[in-house]
This record gives sequence, C-alpha cells and structure tokens, in this order.
Amino acid sequence: RLLAPAGGGTDVLRPGHIMLGEEVRSAHGEAGGGWRVKTLERYVFGAFLSSFLLAFLVLTFVLTIGLFVQIVGYILDGIPFELVGRFALVSFPETMQWTIPIGLLVASILVFSRMSADSEIAAMRACGVNLLTVMRWPLLFAALCTLAGLFINNEIAPRGHEVRRDLVKRLS
Repeated sequence: RLLAPAGGGTDVLRPGHIMLGEEVRSAHGEAGGGWRVKTLERYVFGAFLSSFLLAFLVLTFVLTIGLFVQIVGYILDGIPFELVGRFALVSFPETMQWTIPIGLLVASILVFSRMSADSEIAAMRACGVNLLTVMRWPLLFAALCTLAGLFINNEIAPRGHEVRRDLVKRLS
C-alpha cells in the first residue's frame, strides 16, 4: 500500500525511488520538496480513531446492558420518566471510566498489530520514517482521552454516584 504510486497509475516510479504518501523520494535521500508524511500520519490516525470509536461504542453498549435492565425494571414499576432519565444520565459516566481506557487499548492493538502483520511498519522503517512521527496523533489523542478520563473519574463519576444513590433511595 505504501509503496504503490498514487493517482491511477500515471505516476511512474524509477528504480531506487519510493512512494510515501504523496511524495516521491529517492532511496539515497534526495527529494523534491521534502517529505510529506502528513498523508501517512492521517492514514494511521484515521485508522486509530475509527477503531477507537467502534471499540468505545461496543464496550459502552456491553457495559450498559445491566443498566438497561434496571431502567426497564423502573419503567415497568411505574417510576416517572424524569427520574428514570436522570438515573440513566448519572449512571453513564461510570461506564466511561472503563470504556475510554479499554477502547484506547483495543484501538492501539488492532491498528498497530494489523500494520505490523501487513508489513507496513517494516516498510515505513525501511523508508526512513520515524515511527514516533507516525504515532504523534494517536499519542496526542490518547493523552487527551487520559485527561478526559481523569476529569470523569475525579469530578463527574463521584457526583454521579452520589446522585444515583439518592435516586435509588427515592425510587425504592
């Protein structure tokens, strides 16, 4: 994938030249205009982000099945929808405590193991691409998710747990 010319076959690679992103660079290091690794970074980050979102949604659904059973039980007991909705809203951050880090782990394992299995990482290293440059955006996204997780764990989830406990007392 990384070593094929882009643009419908009109680009012809000469022997000793490598196609990386949208920039042709000779194997000896000469290039017209420098490296354009941005396409490669966008490719890796797009795969990482889509894997994270899918893992996040699936894990959130799986971890909230028990919550859905409780909500259906409250609805069948005749509890007002306002209280049931508030109960569901304050319960959701507790699942995010688990789904954000597990989603990041699943996304990184899926993306980078697939790239390794397809020899894309070996091709990048052979082209002289710094792997930290390629991993910059996934690492930045993971750092932002970590900060969001710290905020959820330290601020939102404890308050939600307290409100949920009070709601369960009112509902019982």
